Amino acid sequence: MHTAILTYFSLLVSGLATLLGERHLFQPIPRDNSTHVDAVNMLTCLSASGFPGNTVIATDDAQSLTLVSNMTEIDTDTLDPVMARCFNSFAYGLSFSHYKYVNFPDDDNLRPVTSLEDALANPDSLPEFLRLKRI
Repeated sequence: MHTAILTYFSLLVSGLATLLGERHLFQPIPRDNSTHVDAVNMLTCLSASGFPGNTVIATDDAQSLTLVSNMTEIDTDTLDPVMARCFNSFAYGLSFSHYKYVNFPDDDNLRPVTSLEDALANPDSLPEFLRLKRI
């Protein structure tokens, strides 16, 4: 049931995005070239596009932004196009990865920071993330 609802919502959002062109379903924070603003805009886009609020936001020793989605609660494959659209629109080269899990990854370097819902309620709780440099 959750999969069908998310799929419908994702298609609805994609259709609206197509109709709106470059306009977004939310008002992004004006860029100041910080990774913090870019991360908040990307996470807001994900939330506005149907990503679950309990998605875990994590980081590692390299300060990468990592999303961790629970495969037992949602069909995580439906999240891929949403994630790609938000990343391409707002990440501006942030170091980023997306884990799909049943249990939180057993990775000594990966540390949970907060949930998507809590991060948007209190964006100051997010750390600065790494921006990849072009070679």
